[in-house]
Amino acid sequence: MTPREKLSLLNYEPPDLGFQVGLSSYLGIVISGLVASFGVAVDVATPTLLGIVPTVFTIVTVHGVVLAKRFSGVAERIGASRWLTLACFSPIVTHGAVLLADVLGALEVPSRLFVTSGVALVFTGVAAAALASMAGNRFVDAVTREDPETTWTWHSSRRWGTENGALVVGLSFVAMAIVLGFASRNWGGGLFWAFMGLFWLLPFLSDDDTWYADADRTSHLPDLRAHDVGIVTDRPQSRRLIPWDDVEDVRLTEDELILERRFLDVRCDRAEIDDPEAVLEGIERARARGTGRPPAPATVDERENGDDLRSRKRSLETS
Repeated sequence: MTPREKLSLLNYEPPDLGFQVGLSSYLGIVISGLVASFGVAVDVATPTLLGIVPTVFTIVTVHGVVLAKRFSGVAERIGASRWLTLACFSPIVTHGAVLLADVLGALEVPSRLFVTSGVALVFTGVAAAALASMAGNRFVDAVTREDPETTWTWHSSRRWGTENGALVVGLSFVAMAIVLGFASRNWGGGLFWAFMGLFWLLPFLSDDDTWYADADRTSHLPDLRAHDVGIVTDRPQSRRLIPWDDVEDVRLTEDELILERRFLDVRCDRAEIDDPEAVLEGIERARARGTGRPPAPATVDERENGDDLRSRKRSLETS
């Protein structure tokens, strides 16, 4: 059973208060941001806009909370659809087009409109990301209400782990801030955000624990849960579902537990799993329940380990 098929069998309930506030706040930010950009474009006075924009945000947000109660299942439907999730980010296209036109020199944008569009883009992007995350979490919770077959902590066996990935993304944003700052002739702003970004990235450049006080260095690692609809990546603030249709094979090698996918495999360090064979059996049971196929034998894939593993087995048998 696919996640969407299982979702269609559920009885939808009105969204919880948290999602009502999140959805209404998102709509308030989107509409007030467009109003602010339009007002600046038609040269409305700044004091007038400072009175109009907060009023628009308040009205939309309050009415949004009331109206959101009537749309049962809206969070689960958004979270289940990639297109609806992407649609949450569509309002940033308008603000991004204004910034891009100025940076490329296609249009001379007044500095006031440039700043307003930039601020609106940031706030809209953050609100859209928060809404998409909330919807995704509620969708995953809706289709995985039963207890998982097995659970384990994801210690990635890849050379580039989560912290290094965050470092690359962070440095990319710093570089973007510098480029946009210089391109918009706002040198001070570009350098300011670049230094702020570098300061935020300092913990990733350090190997000691002083940046994290007495926190557990493994507390940020996600848990993986095997359900009949797929594998859930469970992080403290977000949950993501990998459907069984996206998993081509599950293998246990000498060093890794591997969930093969079309693009990015999920690779877990076998040494960090308490009972890897039991975890593999649980995964196969959940996969069999979800796909209707009998579970595959839970064996170590010798092809991944080559002749070295086979030779060691022979030496053990002869000794």
